[in-house]
Formats: sequence, structure tokens, C-alpha cells
Amino acid sequence: MSEKNIVQFEVDGKEVQAPKGENLLKVLIDQKFKVPYYCYHPGLSVAGACRMCFVEQEGVPRPMISCNMQVQEGMKIKTESENLKNIRKWNLAFHLINHPLDCPICDQAGECGLQDFYMEHGQYNSQMQEQKVLKRKVVSIGDHVMLDSERCILCSRCVRFFDEVPKTSEMAIFNRGDRSEIGTFLDRPLKNNYTLNSVNICPVGALTSKDFRFKKRVWFLKKLNSICPGCSTGCNIEVHEDPREKQVFRMLPRYNENVNGHWMCDYGAMRYEKINPKNRILTPKLKQGHELVPTDWDNAQKYFDDAMEKVGKDLYVLITPQYTVEEFEHIYATFTQKGIQNIFHTVDEKNIKDTKVIDELLMRNDKNPNSKGLLKVSAAHGLEKQNLAAFQKELETQKIKTLVVFSPADPDSDPEFMNSLKGIEAVETKIQLGTAAQYETLDFDCILPTLSFVEKAGTFINFNDVEQKIEAGAKLVEDAKAISEILC
Repeated sequence: MSEKNIVQFEVDGKEVQAPKGENLLKVLIDQKFKVPYYCYHPGLSVAGACRMCFVEQEGVPRPMISCNMQVQEGMKIKTESENLKNIRKWNLAFHLINHPLDCPICDQAGECGLQDFYMEHGQYNSQMQEQKVLKRKVVSIGDHVMLDSERCILCSRCVRFFDEVPKTSEMAIFNRGDRSEIGTFLDRPLKNNYTLNSVNICPVGALTSKDFRFKKRVWFLKKLNSICPGCSTGCNIEVHEDPREKQVFRMLPRYNENVNGHWMCDYGAMRYEKINPKNRILTPKLKQGHELVPTDWDNAQKYFDDAMEKVGKDLYVLITPQYTVEEFEHIYATFTQKGIQNIFHTVDEKNIKDTKVIDELLMRNDKNPNSKGLLKVSAAHGLEKQNLAAFQKELETQKIKTLVVFSPADPDSDPEFMNSLKGIEAVETKIQLGTAAQYETLDFDCILPTLSFVEKAGTFINFNDVEQKIEAGAKLVEDAKAISEILC
């Protein structure tokens, strides 16, 4: 934005600068002014439905909703006055007049706009003497979403979301007056890959996630900034975990204008299940007879080190693109320094070149978060051409005696990896490093548990060559180790 498009105006006596024509409410939110709102969302069109964001402008005889105002040079705005306080208080009364007192059992408690703004702008004595209007509760409207119509304040965020983002127009407001309620046409279930976004943007507890419902109070959750591992788009996310229980409870989209905007797909949002202990390799294992048996790290590490030393330069390595750039660099550096050049990757170059979204929004064919990172590191070592096809040719010759596999964290996301394992029965010694418990059923001689993407810091490179950082959270699996510890 050029300087000539920046205007200066006044808010509560404070000088503020913003781009000319910018939405006034957005600027007030960005500048940390406390203006209540429900229907406004920066990723959606303006509805002006909740009537909560009133402000006063000098020279204008009546208050106006700030979500429908544009920033202009020299305007003088008030966000606090006795008149505005009364407007907000009695607007809240209308929103709450038929609202059930569900707070003790509502999943939105702790992050509810009604609770927060009532405490800040309401606190009135209710004059409601009539019976509240009763509406539908506990209504399934899709695979992931539950509707409670009594809690809905008709902000229309969900309606506008389905109209404007996935463009499926699956929800609408039906009926009139205090009988109005949101729903789907003919009660048909939501059938797109972005339904959980409607839960995320609901300012109250009207739309809740079936998966997260009644599982955890939000004030017990720690938030981590991370990157979705579901595909090469690399959506920015918040991971919500409870360090006390060593479990992740949900993943929510985090705003990044240049990558995913405000949204993420349902497929990505549900990937968190793969990193919780019930789906993880919990301890090192060594084969005894025909079974993998739990062991301690001393025995497992010795087995791994002895296997590497025994074959020397003839060791083969297979890597999947679900690790961080830093881990790839450590893997390639460790093995190449020992003279090992038989390092192969499972990157599907057709998917890399095909950068189009498959659902016209965010999801891409490449279901790995760091294919570009793996190619970059392998190219730095001159090994980028050692792909899956080349590995399978080596496998067919039966030259491979010892194989170390860095398996994917999510078995569903890398079908090429499963294809690469066809024929490894003939390999004498097979060692797997990874997180997914599903691979414990495969024919490996040694399995070593590693850290998931929420337990380590590092870098992913998305389809568009954007480098993005992930943060380390609590250790979910006690026996899991960093790759740098194992390859010491």
C-alpha cells in the first residue's frame, strides 16, 4: 500500500493510520480497540446483522455500525460513550432473550462471544417473563457438525461461509421473526470438505464439532503455531493440546493471507488423530522369531548401530517427505559422510508439478507437507534422481541387504510409500524409524519411535516454495526420540 493511500483519523482521541477505504471495524480490531461484534468476519462479506459494533462519528447525528463504514481522512470516531453502552447492552438483551442457559454444558464456554461481551457490555437484569422460544437441539447436519438452533444468534456467518468460500450454498436462514433458525435445505447433510470451518467461525455454541464435543474445556488447552501435514498447501494452523494428558484435541486454521487465508479443509483438521499415542509407535521393538517384541533404547540403538556398521557403504535408505527440512539435512549429512549414496525418496514428481487444487480451494494431490523440502535437500547432495522408481529397480535386483526406512507419519497420505515396500521381504535386515503404529504389522526387524510434527521444531516448504516454521509442543510419546538423537 503506497503512502498516498494511507489516511490518518482519530479514534477515542488517539491518532490512527490505515489504508483509505479499509473496513473500519477491521482497523479497530487490528488496533486493539474493544468493539463488540458477532456477524463480522474478515474473510466474509459484510452482513450488518448483529448490530453490536456501533460507533459514533463526529458530524453524524446517529451511531453507525462500524462493519459497514470505510476509513476516511480526518474522521473522528468514538467507540465508548454512555449512549453506545446502552445500545450494546439492549442489543445483547435481544440476542439473549431466547438464548438457553447452556453455558455449563456448552463446548463454546471459554471462547464464547456472548459470554465475553455480556461481561463487558451487558450485565443487565433480564426483563424476560415469557417462556423462551424452543427450537431444535442436537441436530446432526453432516459428518462433523452438530447444530443447536436454540443457541444460534442468526449472525449468518455459516450461511455466508458456504455461499462464498466453498460456494456450495448448503445453509440458509429459514422462517421469520423469533422462529427464524439456520439449517440445511430439506435437512440434507453438509457434503463438502470444509464443514468444520463453520464450527470455527460460529461465535456461540450453535455449531459444534462432533469430534471435539464434550471432550475438553478450552482453558486446559495449550496452543501451538504449526503447519498442517495433510498436503503440500501447508495451511497455517493452531494445534490445541493438553500437555497433562499428552494428547492433541483439535487443529484449527491460523490466518495466513498468502497460503490458506482463514480456512483449512476437514481432511487436514482431522489429521491430529494420527499423532496421538493410541495411533503411535510407543516403544522400540526388535524381532524375536516371527514377532516384534518391545525392548529398551539401549538394545534397539545397539541393533541399529551394528546393522549400519556391518554393511557400511552398502546400506540403503528410503525417505518419505513428511519430515522437516532440518531432519532431511541431518539424514543426508549423516549417511553421505559415511560414504553411503544409496539414499532414495518417495516424492511423486507428477504431483509436485501439478500445483492445481483438486477441490478448487486448498487441497492438493500431493498429500505430503514437505516434498519440496526433500527434493531441495536431496538435490544439494546430488541424489534427487534417486526416486521410488529407482529404488524399486534396486529392490528387484535383490542387491539390498540392509534397509533403513523413514516412514510417513500418516499412512493414508503417502500411498507411494506402501507401493515401495512391495518386495522387501527378500531384504535381510529392515529397520523402520517413524511414528505410525499401522506399520508395526509390516515385516520389519527393528522399529524405532520418532517425534511427530507437534513434538519438534523445524521447517516445511510448501508447493509454492514458501518456507514455514512449526513449533515444538509437549512430548506425547515418552519413548519417542528425535532423528538427530538416533543418528548420532
